[in-house]
Amino acid sequence: MKNNLFLHGDHFSGSDIALIVTGVIAALAIIVLIVILIVRHIKVKKIKQSDEEVKKEVATKASDLAKKLGSSENIEKIESQSSRVVVYVKDMSLVNKDEINTVLDNVMYMNNKIVFVIGSHGEEFKTLLEENIDKVSK
Repeated sequence: MKNNLFLHGDHFSGSDIALIVTGVIAALAIIVLIVILIVRHIKVKKIKQSDEEVKKEVATKASDLAKKLGSSENIEKIESQSSRVVVYVKDMSLVNKDEINTVLDNVMYMNNKIVFVIGSHGEEFKTLLEENIDKVSK
């Protein structure tokens, strides 16, 4: 008779099978944990990359829009309202609406104000827009 660790004669005992099943379950649990950690790492990396891309896009669009609002003299004030940025203008006829609409999709025009629906970067967009309006007028 061979002397194997798990074999008692020609068959596995109940405790041998339980030990094997426990080992397989532990191995699968470790594999699942590793996969979860890898997926989380990838998601965090993608979120950081997309956030950087959004910030660059916000900066670019703010720069483009500053040129299309007339001049700094045409701007009365700029407000950030959560996901929106509202620009109050003195003369709407100086605003190039067609070109603004090529830069941003979510724009509303009302009397003397322009509402840009920006999303989570509203405050940053407002700041960049103000900075770019100052640059354009200089």
